[in-house]
Amino acid sequence: MPSSRRDRPCHAVAVVAGRYDGIDLPGDGCQLPSGWPFSADRPRLHLRFQKPTYQDLALGGPGFASEPVAVHNVSNQKAAQRLGAGHTDCQQQERPLVRRYGKLFKWLLGVAAVATGIGVALSFSPGWLRPHRLQTAHETLLYYFAQEIGEPALCDHISWAVYQRYNIFFAAGGASYFRSDCYERVAEARRDASVCWKVRPLMDFDPISPGYSALACRRRTLRRYSTGIGLDNGVLIRTFERLGYDVDHLYLEGVIEPAIRPEDVYRGLEQNPGAIGRAQQQLTAAPSPVVVGDDASYVADLAAVGTADPKWCAYIPVGQALGRQQAPFRDWCYFTVAKNSQDVRICDRMTPAAAEPKVIAAESHGMRSDIAEQLSLQAQCRAIERDIALGTHLRYGPELPADSRQTQRLIAALGVAMPLASNWPASEIAAYYQRFVFSLDPIYRDEVHNSARGRLLRKLLALPTDG
Repeated sequence: MPSSRRDRPCHAVAVVAGRYDGIDLPGDGCQLPSGWPFSADRPRLHLRFQKPTYQDLALGGPGFASEPVAVHNVSNQKAAQRLGAGHTDCQQQERPLVRRYGKLFKWLLGVAAVATGIGVALSFSPGWLRPHRLQTAHETLLYYFAQEIGEPALCDHISWAVYQRYNIFFAAGGASYFRSDCYERVAEARRDASVCWKVRPLMDFDPISPGYSALACRRRTLRRYSTGIGLDNGVLIRTFERLGYDVDHLYLEGVIEPAIRPEDVYRGLEQNPGAIGRAQQQLTAAPSPVVVGDDASYVADLAAVGTADPKWCAYIPVGQALGRQQAPFRDWCYFTVAKNSQDVRICDRMTPAAAEPKVIAAESHGMRSDIAEQLSLQAQCRAIERDIALGTHLRYGPELPADSRQTQRLIAALGVAMPLASNWPASEIAAYYQRFVFSLDPIYRDEVHNSARGRLLRKLLALPTDG
């Protein structure tokens, strides 16, 4: 076996039609053996060099053909020519360090380039290319309504140039884009972490920042974090006026009750001497009362409660059942006046307990008469003596119509004008507008709320930016 690398034989293999013909050549010259013609007009040879195996060395190497074999699928013509001319050195030369590890250096350089590209992509934000500034009043409005109604379309109209830094001592440090903060508030309101992918950058590499990025937004949203901003009362009122809303008609959106409910106005009429006087006049007007039917019964009940006089209850027909009470409306009127005045004698004007429908129904189911009569409205009325002994005094107001339109009709019939919420103090008007905004929370997804939310969104997007 050769003792040095230079004396080792090289093993040239000629690839011919899918099989190998082994050729042992000396290590010095690697000349083709004599008898193997090689010229430019002969078919080219494809040669490759490989170290001989131990089997080749032990057995003296495989023999080679005495005649050359044509090879038609040859690509390494230059190597074949050098070998034919006797200039090819089979021994492997030592390469410089850079050449030896060139592939490794290129691979590391490629990895570094890819890592740099990924880092830039993750930390990129459109605000990089713009001078930073503070938010405008219009952008603050969009931010506020976006966080309340959960509409990311409002955030889309906030510039990426709006940038804010946070004090490390009071706000944990770091910086964020106002538009990204808006998207995060929307994600929190909707409880939808997918909105966070609109936040930029995707990752925050600032070591002193608690994290203002898409991933941080997703983490906080899944943990049900919730923050937000508010608006000054004056700004909120002016904004709704610019949007075309009216505090007295905002209830027509269908998601909030009226600012001034007719029921509240009607309840207050018992303290209005003018309204009570007109109610008495309408009941006694000649030749016929101004109000008739159910309206007259409600006016009679109001007059009885306002004057604490049970005689007005007599204007209610016997056995008429109105309102939310199971007892006849006239009995309920007597009961109300008796309770308010704490005069148990008024209870005698009521229908006897044994004749009340509730008592009769209880007795028909096998209840004893003396026990069934304790369920009657008259028995509850006679409990006034016990209330006086205990020092309790419950006051009842006039019975309210079930229909709000009927309530408004009665208020107008009594000559009382509905008060306007626009005359409220600014703080109460702003509080009512805030209740309207809260009623459009994205958790309410029914058709009425979606329609009201859509109308508000369209008005906000059409709002001039210079207002």
